[in-house]
Amino acid sequence: MNMSISGRKALSLLTIVCFCGLLELAVLPVPVRACGAAAADRSAEHDEQPNYVVMESASHGAGKKARSLLPWIVGGGVVLAALLVLLLTKKSGDAVTVEEFGGHGTTDGLFDDPSGIALDDDGNVYVSDRDNRRIQKFTANGKFIKKWGFTPGLYPHGLVVDGGRLFVCDVNTSGSNLQIFDLEGNHQAAWKVPDFNVLSGSPAAVDVDADGSGNLYVLDNINRVVVVYNAVGTVSGHFRVDRDNPWPGPNGIAVAGNQVFVAESSDNQYGNRINVFTTSGAFVRTWGSPGSGAGQFRNPIGIALMGGASLIVGDHNVAPTFARIQKFDLGGGYQGVIQPASGSFYAKALAVNEPAGKIYVCAGNNDTILVVDTF
Repeated sequence: MNMSISGRKALSLLTIVCFCGLLELAVLPVPVRACGAAAADRSAEHDEQPNYVVMESASHGAGKKARSLLPWIVGGGVVLAALLVLLLTKKSGDAVTVEEFGGHGTTDGLFDDPSGIALDDDGNVYVSDRDNRRIQKFTANGKFIKKWGFTPGLYPHGLVVDGGRLFVCDVNTSGSNLQIFDLEGNHQAAWKVPDFNVLSGSPAAVDVDADGSGNLYVLDNINRVVVVYNAVGTVSGHFRVDRDNPWPGPNGIAVAGNQVFVAESSDNQYGNRINVFTTSGAFVRTWGSPGSGAGQFRNPIGIALMGGASLIVGDHNVAPTFARIQKFDLGGGYQGVIQPASGSFYAKALAVNEPAGKIYVCAGNNDTILVVDTF
C-alpha cells in the first residue's frame, strides 16, 4: 500500500469507527413482533440471551432461534486487528518524521562534526564530538548528562561500548590510539594502533566494533587494514581490506558473528560498496555500486547491525536522492529503505536501540543527532 504513515493512521481510525458501529448494531436488542401470548413468552425466555433474536413466522406464529452473532463479532475483531497491523506498520520507502537533538556550537549538548555514536545497555547515547575534541553522554531522549576529554586533545572518531567500557578511536598528532574509558568518562588505558607499513602514512583509526567475545576490530583507513585486539589490548591479528581498489576509502565497520562488514566509500568505479570478510581476514563477498537505485550507494560510511540479522547503511551525502538509510540481510539481500520527510540523513555513523526500536544517526551536515524508528 503506497500511503503515507499519517494517511494510514487516518484510515485506521475510520476502520475502528466503522467496526464499532457494526458492533453496536450486532448487540442492540431486536424488536420481536407479538403474535400472541406464546410469542411473548418465547421473547421473555430469550431476554437473558442478548446474542440471539427471536424470529416469528407470519403464518404459524412459531418462534425460532437465529444463528449466534458471536462468531461474526470475533471474526470481525480478528480482521480489524490484522488490518491495523498492516496500516500502522512502517513500510520500506516511507518518508519518516525525524526527531533530533544537538546543533552547532561548543556548549553542553551541542556539536562540531559528530563523527561516532554508541549506546550502552541502559540506552544512554555516547557521541564523538570530533572538532570540539570531546565525548558527550546523553539519555536516550537526548538530555545532556556529561562530557569529557583530556590533554593532549582527544580527536575522537568511531566508538563502541563493550563489557562496560567505552572504546574510542583517537587520531591526533601523536598517532592513532584506541582510548578506553569507563562509562562515566574516567580514562583507563590507551592501546596504540600499530603501523604495519602496508602503505605510507600514519595509521588513522576511524571506526571500531566488538564481536561480543571481548575482541575489538579497529578500522585504519589510511593503511586500509583492520587491526584485531583481544580484551586486554594485545594485537591478535590484522588484515587488509583494500582488495582491488587503489583508493578504497574504508570508513565504517560492523561485526556480526564471524563476519566483518566494511563500508567502502571511495567515489570511483570500485567504491560505494560493502565488503565482507571473516574475522581472520578472508574475503567473503561484496555488494553495492555507485548510484541511487536499490542497493546502490553514494559515499556509504555509517553502518550498524539491526535485529541481529540485518545491516543498515547510511549514505554520507546531502543530495536528497541519497538522503537515506538502506537495510540488507547479512548476505547483501536488499530489504528496504527509509528517507527523511525533508533534509538529509548525511549519516556519518549509526547506532540502533533495539528495545526502543530507534536508530540514532550522526548527521554531519547540521551537527545534530537524528532519531528515527527502526524499519
